[in-house]
Amino acid sequence: MRTKIHELTKVFLKNSLDNKIQFILTLIFPLIFLIWNNYSLLFKDISDGVFYNLLFNYLSFITIMHVMSGFSISLLAYKENGFLKMFKYVIGSKNVIIISNFIAQSITLLSTLLVFTIAASIMFMKFSLLFKALLVVILSLLVCIIPISMLFLWIPALNVRLATISPITTLIAIALTFLSSLSTGRNNIPEYLLLLNPVKLFTETLDSIYNLVFKGVFDPLYSVTIVVILLIYIVFGLTFTKKIGVLSSLSRF
Repeated sequence: MRTKIHELTKVFLKNSLDNKIQFILTLIFPLIFLIWNNYSLLFKDISDGVFYNLLFNYLSFITIMHVMSGFSISLLAYKENGFLKMFKYVIGSKNVIIISNFIAQSITLLSTLLVFTIAASIMFMKFSLLFKALLVVILSLLVCIIPISMLFLWIPALNVRLATISPITTLIAIALTFLSSLSTGRNNIPEYLLLLNPVKLFTETLDSIYNLVFKGVFDPLYSVTIVVILLIYIVFGLTFTKKIGVLSSLSRF
């Protein structure tokens, strides 16, 4: 099984690296928006808090966009063009295919987040914070990538054409990012409910891990809420994993 996952991961990783649209959506556009929206702050000595706030918000958008346009949409594409059926026939397990694609997309996502973090640190002259920022990114991704990826397994479970759902997922990612800016204050029920938004959840995970590792600040109730929601994502994903067919009824194959 390990050999199958390893070989499939290499195939999916190559496909992911060749996906220019994904590269544009998850790295080029965010960098352009970062510069456009904050050009007056570029190459200036802004406060650490402002820098982290900007960085974490953009990293969260990139993460959700990548999971949706990379991991989930690619599975739907493989189902539509018949490759998922072919892979299952050769490999013998749908789950091995999903896991291999997940590993490949996670590697691509981590690389994208690290590149964006380095670029942002250069643009805002925060070289002294680069190590801290990179460590927080890695730790947060380790915590969240599996649950968040599983949350969006409903996409390949759909029986719709790729051309129909792709633009919708982009709009969903933008809407979730907009809604993530909402806040009702700390430690109240509405604020905890807002954490159901994966963009908000990842932003708060980044912030929580930074505070824990570098400031020694730990909010037990808030952290437990994040963990509970991540578990909900996993249960949600397991439900839809069973519903992912290997061939779309809309496929020509």
